[in-house]
Amino acid sequence: MRISTLFLFVLLALSTRLSAQFETDYTPVTSKGNLPKDFVTLSSTKYEEARRTVKGDKHSTRKTKEKFLLESSFSIDDVLLSGKVLFNDPMADYVNKVADKVLESEPDVRRQLRFYVYKTTAVNAFSTNQGVVLVTTGLLAQLENEAQLAFILSHEVVHYKEKHAIKKYLESDLISKGKGAYDQLNMEHKLLAKSAFSKEEEKEADEKGLIIFLKSRYSTANLIGVYDVLKYAYLPFDDVVFDKTFLENSTLKFPDDYYKAHTMAIDTKDIEDDDARSTHPSIKSRRDKTLSGIKGADNSGKADYLIGETEFKHVREIARFELCRLYTLHNLYEPGIYTSYMLLKKYPNNLYLKKNVAFCLAGLAQYSNETDFKKVHFDSDSVEGKSQALFYLTFRLDSVKGDMNVVALAYLTKLKNDYPNDAEINEFYKNLMYSLVHQHEMKYSDFRSSAYVAPAHVDSGVQAKPTEVVKAPVEEGKSKYDKLREQQVEVETKKDETGYNFSKYAFVEYMNKDWFKKDFEDAEKEVKKPKAIDIDFVMNSQMDRATERPYSLGYDKIVVVDPIYSRINARKKEKYKYIQSEAGQVDFTERLKSNAKKAKLSLEVLNTKNLQANETEKLNDLAIMDEYITERLSHEKYIDMPYAERERVRAIAKKYNTDYFMWTGTFSLTDRNRWNGLMIMYSIFFPPVWPFTLPALVNGGQYTIYFAMVYDVKTDEVKMATYREINNRTRGYILNSHIYDVFNQIKTKSKKG
Repeated sequence: MRISTLFLFVLLALSTRLSAQFETDYTPVTSKGNLPKDFVTLSSTKYEEARRTVKGDKHSTRKTKEKFLLESSFSIDDVLLSGKVLFNDPMADYVNKVADKVLESEPDVRRQLRFYVYKTTAVNAFSTNQGVVLVTTGLLAQLENEAQLAFILSHEVVHYKEKHAIKKYLESDLISKGKGAYDQLNMEHKLLAKSAFSKEEEKEADEKGLIIFLKSRYSTANLIGVYDVLKYAYLPFDDVVFDKTFLENSTLKFPDDYYKAHTMAIDTKDIEDDDARSTHPSIKSRRDKTLSGIKGADNSGKADYLIGETEFKHVREIARFELCRLYTLHNLYEPGIYTSYMLLKKYPNNLYLKKNVAFCLAGLAQYSNETDFKKVHFDSDSVEGKSQALFYLTFRLDSVKGDMNVVALAYLTKLKNDYPNDAEINEFYKNLMYSLVHQHEMKYSDFRSSAYVAPAHVDSGVQAKPTEVVKAPVEEGKSKYDKLREQQVEVETKKDETGYNFSKYAFVEYMNKDWFKKDFEDAEKEVKKPKAIDIDFVMNSQMDRATERPYSLGYDKIVVVDPIYSRINARKKEKYKYIQSEAGQVDFTERLKSNAKKAKLSLEVLNTKNLQANETEKLNDLAIMDEYITERLSHEKYIDMPYAERERVRAIAKKYNTDYFMWTGTFSLTDRNRWNGLMIMYSIFFPPVWPFTLPALVNGGQYTIYFAMVYDVKTDEVKMATYREINNRTRGYILNSHIYDVFNQIKTKSKKG
């Protein structure tokens, strides 16, 4: 009895501690411990090891297999080293624990597999021929229980054991060439044949995966819901009414017709697998097959949770917080707000979530200010579920120029009042204040200092009604899938408009605060500096070395983020040269170091090639900086958006003792038509700095492209952007001269200064 009581006490304490992690803040997850072997072994080495296993096949089959191993080895490593793959963090640790339970009866298979978590909003899992299995944060965020994860892992184990990846590659190769049974097929039928083969793989993985699952100690009692997870994967992790008061305050009230009381019901019908064009078996047929397979299953001594429900829910919560940041970083601001909103209902004091909402509102406001709202807005008419009310609200706010800016600033003003010393909040607040004053020409005096009072009568003779507060219904205790299974449709009554200019009352409770009035006055006086370099000029220019203006930056140190080297021969059938590209990247990194030394420039390189086992922190830093530059370059040049995770970037800058980071690379191209070579390069390799790789120039032969961009991460300014074309093959001494020239310009101080 005492032992049982102690166990319950410990379990309760653990649950309380894990939950407390989310009460007031959140720190994004990063990988921990030493780098796994998958991350420190060069792709070319992995390929050579795998190639030696290809034996006994006829020449054509062996060559196709070798091609598959070459391409897959490098493409998988591109994912692993992207910074988006997690290991030794709570999510990856949990997935590995579940995998241990799933494969208790197959220890040899377990030793061959490595499980990681892939940071993406997609709801999916992937397995590779090499034994790498990736489970997405999007999937972890949607699952109902541990047994469902166990079943999905069983499914992926079958894909690996049956070598589906290489079989599909070989089959696709035969179909494309029109050999054997495919000889008489036309192009359309060849495409359908590929799709049918994929469907059979999925069926086999379901059926054999269930056999693996049934051998485990996981129960089938609540397993079948996994197909609802897949069916509704396009929806948020829950479906709750969006309360419009979430974005209002005591005096800022939206017009009643801005609120969509009747949202589009979610389509709960099962779609039959009615033709051969489907690439995968229908959810209905998969569900029915699994139901048949588990009918009468003995669940004695089995459970939904073997690792534990507390740990499962903790991991799922981490995944949901990660969705918030991923939506924000990818400019998916409305999903970012809705996901944060759902979590804030559970953790109302969480600063991370509040800031995430603020950043998303600021993003919507800046695109609305530039009349380019459609680039970050989902058409509300196409959104199923209760989140549609939010998408409709933002659409209406965009309909009157400046209203989105006012609403975003009102939200941030409250945050600034509550958290006056938060640097990120202050940065976004000042940014929106500046936009309000300079883009919309609004002043402090344009806003009301007292609440709106509805007149007794309006001209029409109809009495006006004050705006009612619409509260969201209580929906605790039910998952998204419970609600969908019941298909409860909320019926609400539409209210009349109040007819007042709501945006004028956005700041009533702050109008008497000295700091708020001063912030308006400071914004009026502020003159923002233009960006140092127009990226579009660099992208579209046809300049040569003689016309490019020299720089004199006077920096003592820079950090290079994952330098690029790619070798492409557009004249060959296999255009992208994987092995030469990797060797070139290693060599290019060494050239950067040696030329920086000659230029007396202190240099740090965050490089994914030749990582040591103890350099996990370097990979984490690289991931953050790649997220930074990708998000920065995703905006149009006229969008003035501070970075959402500025403090993480500044922490890295402080660690390396410089605010200046460089993205650079070299492309060695061979083609008679230069434009063809560039387009091939663009289609194969898509780095964050792709604008520098697409000049509209046409010429022939062998040539080299070298580019470099220096970013000031403190001010968000491009300090240098250089693009050089060398009408020659990539010769070391020529490349060195260009690298040294760039580093010398970075190091040299301007005589004017």
